[in-house]
Amino acid sequence: MQGTCFLIQSIAIESKNDDQDDTYGPFIGQVISTVKDVCKRALLNAEPRLMEGAYLCNMLATPENYGIVYGLINKCRGRVIKEELQEGTNFFILELVLPLVESFVFTEEIRKRC
Repeated sequence: MQGTCFLIQSIAIESKNDDQDDTYGPFIGQVISTVKDVCKRALLNAEPRLMEGAYLCNMLATPENYGIVYGLINKCRGRVIKEELQEGTNFFILELVLPLVESFVFTEEIRKRC
């Protein structure tokens, strides 16, 4: 895990050994290992999700290119948020979301096919 912060409100360690010289002995390694496991379980109990950067895009599509555009959107793992017909023209205004990784492929393919 990277970039994760845990707030530990309190910790209590009780030692059964009266030997004060071994402050950083094997017991400390056990504490670190236990805290690591507890943090990992706490994160998994919160049902984490993997997130990916997204690109919001507006497009104009003609009825001739409409099928091509939708095919490319599906190919690039995108989804259409809003679709409406522009008044007075036969253009469709599409508002879509694409993963950032796929947006470069999408723009190249749109230029080639339309």
